[in-house]
Amino acid sequence: MAEDIKKDDIKSEEDSSKESEEKAPKVDEGEYKKVLSESIVRKNKLRDAEAELKKLKDEKLSDSEKKDARIKELEKETDDAKTSKKESDLNSMIVGIASTKGFADIDTVMLIAKKELASKEDINTALVEKVIEKIVKEKPFLLVSGNTPTPSPGNTEKTKLEGEKSPNQLMGDFLRS
Repeated sequence: MAEDIKKDDIKSEEDSSKESEEKAPKVDEGEYKKVLSESIVRKNKLRDAEAELKKLKDEKLSDSEKKDARIKELEKETDDAKTSKKESDLNSMIVGIASTKGFADIDTVMLIAKKELASKEDINTALVEKVIEKIVKEKPFLLVSGNTPTPSPGNTEKTKLEGEKSPNQLMGDFLRS
């Protein structure tokens, strides 16, 4: 009995495959190849169009990325220029104020003043003056003292021999001789 059921199943499967073949329209082999080649051509055209679209999007994205990079570069240059200008302005303020106070070494005063002003954001002339005054009070040894070194006898004896004459008198004496 099990064999009868298996034979019936096999026959029904064969019958169904024959029926589907009969229901399917018969296609000519030449027509099939023509449709297949058209399908391949369309598939290639679609692939090429998609590649071209991707390429255009990439170019557009690359341009915007290039522009973004250029913008960042210009912003950095602008920031560097602003920083350089601030540094130059600060240096000129410090030198201008410190030179009126009579410091022996302006460079040392500039370094000390910059260290004091490093934490400040809004630096103006009044603030620089306060810092310089603070340096004067805390470090008086940076100031030029009133005692200037005395010159050695060096060439002073020769000048005493000729006397104290003006350059015009010396030139006159030279021309007469």
